[in-house]
Amino acid sequence: MSPAPAADPLSALIGGAAVAPAQNSVAEACVVAVRRACAVTGRRRVILSGSLHPVIAATVEAALGPDGIVVECLAPDPLGIEDLAGRTSWDLAALVVQTPDPFGGLHSFGLAASLCREDGTVPVAVVADPAMLALYGPPDADLVVVDGCIPWLEGRLPLGLIYGRAALSGWADDGLASPAPGATAEMVLTALARLGPDGLAIQARAADAAADRIAARLRRVRGLSVVSGERFASVVLYLGDESDAETVAQCLPRLSGIEAVPAARLYPGWPELWPVLMLAVTGPISDDVPDRLAAALAR
Repeated sequence: MSPAPAADPLSALIGGAAVAPAQNSVAEACVVAVRRACAVTGRRRVILSGSLHPVIAATVEAALGPDGIVVECLAPDPLGIEDLAGRTSWDLAALVVQTPDPFGGLHSFGLAASLCREDGTVPVAVVADPAMLALYGPPDADLVVVDGCIPWLEGRLPLGLIYGRAALSGWADDGLASPAPGATAEMVLTALARLGPDGLAIQARAADAAADRIAARLRRVRGLSVVSGERFASVVLYLGDESDAETVAQCLPRLSGIEAVPAARLYPGWPELWPVLMLAVTGPISDDVPDRLAAALAR
């Protein structure tokens, strides 16, 4: 990727320029990125990894299906065992991966990125939290979609930003996209620039450390299982076969910096995920949060 202008902190972190206007949501930005991949490759088939948030996947499928583009959505992957390298092929326009996924799992293309390029496929990465870019570096992708609706940013403005190689630029307004107001993008990018890479990394490490403290405490609660895996600022709990995570979530105390999401809320068609509860750290937490969660979940 070409050197990035200093004015855009995300360009600098990703190492690529903005290739399209910011969109009103990360889902709409993903649609624009995948459309661009189809236009550049001349192909009509796309694979969406199970790591992709179901709302993003549904938006892409609904937007591109009427255009005759075949969109294959893989099953949710809470354990991070998806084999992307085995999915690449010569007729694929784009392979889309999200990190972290809705379960907080960290994903990368690995071997799939080089196989995609050998086949002429565009690897597309969705980065759900820009703080990860400062902590882990940019994903190995030719197009990078960044969710600008940042949990710890006041207001949580909906925004999707698209970066990539210069060869993938060439934006054309076909009337199908939904560009965000310039003031929204400027506000988010200004906030990120104020923090800088070091500030973003501090935010990411603090959220990760808070999740580790919560996981360590909840492992001592009888009847709870903390699902293993490398995760970012998240704890995934298996509550037991007879448990309903939605009911449990409603009984949890409201805690600043913690978002409790039952997996069934995102994946209603997957009954095996109904006992799964996801805890995401969205901001600073007080010292008593792990104990308060443990007390509530032990009942």
